[in-house]
Parts: sequence; structure tokens; C-alpha cells
Amino acid sequence: MAQTANRERRGCSTSGCQFDAIALSDHCWQHTTDRDAYKNTLFEHVDARKSLAGGNFAKVDFEDVILDGADLRGANFSGACMRRVSLKNVNLAEACLAHTNWEKSYLEKVNLAGANLQGADMSRADLVKVAAEEARCSHVDFSSAGMERCSFVEAFLDFANFSEAHVEHTSFAAAVMGGCSFESAELVRCDLSRTNLAGATFHGAVCRGVNFHLSRPAAANFREATLEDCNLAKAIIREADFSNSTLARCDLLETVMERGRFKSVVFENVNRGNNDINGADFTDSKGLD
Repeated sequence: MAQTANRERRGCSTSGCQFDAIALSDHCWQHTTDRDAYKNTLFEHVDARKSLAGGNFAKVDFEDVILDGADLRGANFSGACMRRVSLKNVNLAEACLAHTNWEKSYLEKVNLAGANLQGADMSRADLVKVAAEEARCSHVDFSSAGMERCSFVEAFLDFANFSEAHVEHTSFAAAVMGGCSFESAELVRCDLSRTNLAGATFHGAVCRGVNFHLSRPAAANFREATLEDCNLAKAIIREADFSNSTLARCDLLETVMERGRFKSVVFENVNRGNNDINGADFTDSKGLD
């Protein structure tokens, strides 16, 4: 009898196979011979609003699949292919999505709270109103992705790649983002307050209305970046490199700028005071009093 979606996992029934059977089947994905029939069974469960929580979908190929409204809480998708999938109103809270491929996928109102996405590929994906609070997203590739009104509050995003991504009205408050890359990305009205950004790179990025209040981008790379209407008050940008960047109408009150590199920076109407600038280099900068 094929396993149900949320029962305890068991081995593939193929003799000698060491993998677990996937949900709604007696076999692992490799030994599933009629994959179209399997997907039809899966679609029937989703259409009938039957829960697939806790199911094992390791290494399953979901490319181009639509799973709107599915309950996949705590499911295992490790190594699965999710390229070009469409997910709306899907619950993936606490799911294992490590090393999955989401390239060019569309996610809207998806719950990823507490999920494990470590090493996943979400390049060129579109995420709208995705809730990923406390999700584990270390080394995730978000390059060239689009994000709108998402939440990564207190998520783990160290060494995640957001290069050339467009991110707007998204919160990364209190997240761990050390070593992440926003190179050539565009951030609009995002919240990076209280975020650990040590060693991050914003080289060539455009940040408009971004909240860096109390963030810690120490030793970060902001070379050739444009920051407009950003809040950097009380941020710790010690040893950060802002060379050849532009800061316009930014709040720098009580910002720690110690040993920072501000060569050839253009400061336009910034609000500054009580700054620790010990050892900072402002060679050829413009606009400071």
C-alpha cells in the first residue's frame, strides 16, 4: 500500500534501494516508473485540499508544476527540482528545502517560516508576500530575483547571494546576513535594522529609503553604491569601504564610522552628529562640514 503523505517514512520497496519512499508511493523518485501518474495523484490531493504535511518528496522533479493552496508543512523536498513552479497560498513552514532548485519560480503568500533552504537556488525567482521568518537560508542564491513585501525577520542568510536582485518593501530585521552579497542590487524601502551585515557587499548597489538603523555592516563593501534617504543612525560601519559612493539625504546620527574608508564619497544633505570617525579616511570626499 502506498504511503500516505504524513505518515512515518519508510524505505523504497525496490529491492536493494537505500532511499525512502516518497509520499503517496511505495517507491523513491528514482524507482517511480510512471511519474505522470504520480503527479496526477499528487494534484488530486492538492485539489481536494488534503494535507501533504510531513511528506517525503526528496529529489522529486516538480518542474513547471502548480501547487496552489497545498499544505506542505514540515515536508522534505531535499534535492528536489522546483524550477518554474507556481506556488500561491502554500504552507511550507518548517519544511526541508535544502539544495532545491527554484530557478524562475513564482511564490506568492507562501509560508516559509522556520524552513531550511540552505544551499537552494532561487535565482530569477519572484517572491511576493513570502513569510520566511527564522528560515535558514545560508548560501541561498537569490541572484536576479524579485522580492516584494516579503519577511525574512530573524532569518539566517549568511553568505546568501542577492546580486542584481530587485528587493522592495521587504524586512530583514534582526537577520544574520554576514558575508551576503547585494552587488548591483536595488533595494527600495527595505528594513535591515538590527541586522548583522559583517563583511557583506553592496558594491554598486542602489539603496532607496532603506533602514539600516542599529545594523552592523562592519567591514562591508559599499564601493560605488548609491544610498538615498537611508537611515544609518547608530549603525556600526566600522572599517566599511564606501569609496566613490553617494550618500544623499541619509541619517548618520551616532553612526560608528571608525576606520571607515570614505574616499571620494559625495555626501548630500546628510544628517550627521556624534560620530566616531577615529581613523576614518575622507580623502577627496565632498559635502561634509
